[in-house]
Parts: sequence; C-alpha cells; structure tokens
Amino acid sequence: MRLANWPVPRSAAGAMPAVEHAVMAVGNEAMARWKTAVMHADLWQGDKEPYVNSIQMEKTGPFSVRVFTDYKNAGPIEEGRPAFDQHAYLETSLKVRRVKNGPNKG
Repeated sequence: MRLANWPVPRSAAGAMPAVEHAVMAVGNEAMARWKTAVMHADLWQGDKEPYVNSIQMEKTGPFSVRVFTDYKNAGPIEEGRPAFDQHAYLETSLKVRRVKNGPNKG
C-alpha cells in the first residue's frame, strides 16, 4: 500500500483531536498553576482575589491557547512596584508618634 493513496483530511484539528485536547489540558494546567502561585504570593490583600479572578484562557487556534490576565495592576505585581518615599506619607498619617524629648526627638 502506497502512502499517496491515503486520504488527506481537510481539517488538521479534526484529524488530531488528541493533540487539540492535549493543548487545552496544558492551557488549563498553566492557568491553574498561575492562580495557585498568585494565591500563595505575598501580595496586598485587596489585589489577590481580583487578580486570580482575572486570569483566563482563550483558544486562539486548533492547536494553540493563550493564558492571560486583564487585571489593571498585573504589570506592577509581576514586575515589581516602583519605590516611593514613605516619609511623605508618614508626615500626614494620623498614627504618627512624634517624640518631644529624648534621642529621637525631631
């Protein structure tokens, strides 16, 4: 039997459902691991739940998926927040203790 006599399927996705299923399984696993990593991360409490809920997966082709987030603070969380001067915040805080006498007065 020659290979040229075999019919060629028109749709590659229809010919290989196991590959398509495997790609979806990998995408689901990546999404689950990302969500678990966020839940175990040391983040501000108000950021965890919205960030986890924003992680999603979409099928972009018969053999491809995309796992992504559209959370507004995802960039600073993943790459790090910029440094800021806490002195400016502490000056206006209601909980600031000012020492009038002693070595730390000022």
